[in-house]
Amino acid sequence: MPLKGSVADGNEHVKNFEGSVADGNKHAKNFEGSVADGNKHVKIFIPAQAML
Repeated sequence: MPLKGSVADGNEHVKNFEGSVADGNKHAKNFEGSVADGNKHVKIFIPAQAML
């Protein structure tokens, strides 16, 4: 492959990587939401255990 083509492809991969990082940030936000939901479940779970 010509070097110029490789450089152009490389730039595309960098753009894709930047997109992946952005997606990763979304996943991190979703994960933080999941942790918050998890805390709610823990609060619900502890009274359920107390009833046992």
